[in-house]
Amino acid sequence: MQPPVSFRPESSTPRALRPVALRPVVLCAAALFSGIAGGALAQSGTARSPYYFGGSVSLAHDTNVLRAPSGQAQSDTYTTLSVLAGVDQTISRQRVYGDVALRTTRYGDLTQLNGEGYGLNLGLDWATIGRLSGTLRASANQTQARFTDPNLPFITSRNDERTQQFLAMGRWGLAQLFEVEGSYTFDRLDYSNALAQTQNLEQQIVGLGVRYSPSALLTLGIGARGTSGQYPRFYSSVPGTGSPLDFDRSDVDLSAVWVPSGATRLEARLSSTRVDYDQDPARDVSGVTGSLTWGYTPTGRTRFTTTVFRDTGAAATFQQIGTVGTLALGDTSQLSTGLRLGVNYAVTAKITATANVGYSNRDYAGALGGSEDITNLGLGLSWEATRAVNLGCSIGQESRDSSTPLSFSYRSTLTMCTARIVLR
Repeated sequence: MQPPVSFRPESSTPRALRPVALRPVVLCAAALFSGIAGGALAQSGTARSPYYFGGSVSLAHDTNVLRAPSGQAQSDTYTTLSVLAGVDQTISRQRVYGDVALRTTRYGDLTQLNGEGYGLNLGLDWATIGRLSGTLRASANQTQARFTDPNLPFITSRNDERTQQFLAMGRWGLAQLFEVEGSYTFDRLDYSNALAQTQNLEQQIVGLGVRYSPSALLTLGIGARGTSGQYPRFYSSVPGTGSPLDFDRSDVDLSAVWVPSGATRLEARLSSTRVDYDQDPARDVSGVTGSLTWGYTPTGRTRFTTTVFRDTGAAATFQQIGTVGTLALGDTSQLSTGLRLGVNYAVTAKITATANVGYSNRDYAGALGGSEDITNLGLGLSWEATRAVNLGCSIGQESRDSSTPLSFSYRSTLTMCTARIVLR
């Protein structure tokens, strides 16, 4: 069983490319990378360490930063500087891992969008001499939210998206035959901008299931999950205030993992789902949800990953769509159906090309119902110059077509180049 788991019209010379706008970022980046590069030379030839640290600098251009309606798009160029540190250490039967990252972003024209972000991830995989094992994971992230999410007004000021997640999972049994698994998950999403806080979300999920592996090629599972959730400010006439929308969800899950060959891996979940909304029964859901992921590696150079899913908006909120960052993509829809396709191709031993497609259809209930389609397309190329240094560029297009008065249509193209150094 799977765990429940800002802009003025672009001028001929963008301000972000002028020396004055980029000077502080360039100086910081130069100091960071010169220091790290020196460390890389000093560490050349040494044994791999469980500790790592590094940094990155990115230069990006977005043709519609605010995700404004058609005809109102404004473009800008911005720079993001990041530093990070982490550890991945095995101690006897246990594995401890974690990382922390700090980011600052500066825009050329829309300086009101300048801001900082962070990411913190901690984890422990544990096991006893007997048949007990499990996982503990916690994360906290802050990044600039997408402009503008569905079901929100047109936002032109900075909007920080903050997520907190916690997972505790325990297993008992023989991994290659029979396992009982229990889990607890906590998810929280909130926004700093009062105009976006109708999409704030909290949910807790408790799950219990059994997995049976008749062979190393097949694992079957059955289980049940219970979810208690709330959009704390869903009904709001004054930004920053509002009353909650509460919901309870129950699932009976059937799952399977099948590895018919060394080149193919299939993971599937089929669930009988019931969702009851306390304040709005029109949003209730009763039916089938699920997901299917297919991993296919036809050659040593090429890898395909395809995922299709159908679930409620609350469940889909934390399922990343597209290629940009760790955005939670706040989703208040009744049902969300999506497809993701990714391809990795090793052009050479050090150069990798990527392509991806993301599609999501969201259905809304009630008198203001309707649907919207969100599509992401992306291409990328990365070069592993050394074991520690990676350079890459990507281009992606995002679009939304809407047939509901709750949102509007837009188009955007994002081009980005990143230099990254990580030392161990």
